Amino acid sequence: MGDRYELSASSLFRAMAARATDALLPRWIFLRALGVIFFSPFYSFARQVHGLIGERGILPVGSYLQQVREVLPGATRFWYAPTIFWLRPEDSALTVAVCVGIVCSLLLVANVWPRAMTAICTLIFLSFIATLQDFSSYQSDGMLLQAEYISIWFAPRGMRPGDLDHLLLSRKTAWHRHQGCQHHDSYDGAHFPLAPQRLG
Repeated sequence: MGDRYELSASSLFRAMAARATDALLPRWIFLRALGVIFFSPFYSFARQVHGLIGERGILPVGSYLQQVREVLPGATRFWYAPTIFWLRPEDSALTVAVCVGIVCSLLLVANVWPRAMTAICTLIFLSFIATLQDFSSYQSDGMLLQAEYISIWFAPRGMRPGDLDHLLLSRKTAWHRHQGCQHHDSYDGAHFPLAPQRLG
């Protein structure tokens, strides 16, 4: 009975470990895809943002934030327009934000500091969405922001997390164990000739 219980507990532990390892692959793929999705709007901003909300754009970000400051004094304005451009609503700040967003999105694709890169990309994307005014009134922007915020909390920490490496290593280990079990079973089932007996 004790052997059966030990075998069952061991099998259950291996099954749970296998499921946890298998969950790393979808996360790895999702974060790489998220980096590509981040790159798309930042690349688009690089060509359009100055014409949209630049100092000489259609809806300048500086004028918009000034109106928000007049209507909502105090810290309320930061909740209404959560953007880093409160610091410097200039073309140079827009350019720097776009460049940082592009670099961080590519680093996320390369699996370099994925949690930090996701957080930075989310902050920059939120800063643009909060100041694009009429150019950001899309449901997809809000849905993307929600997905980005959630991704911050389940993205792995560290500079180069080895999700895929752990998955490949676990698969390789499981394959070696499977081969070892087959090899062991082949010896157990083999029939060896009996040793010759002395007559007389």
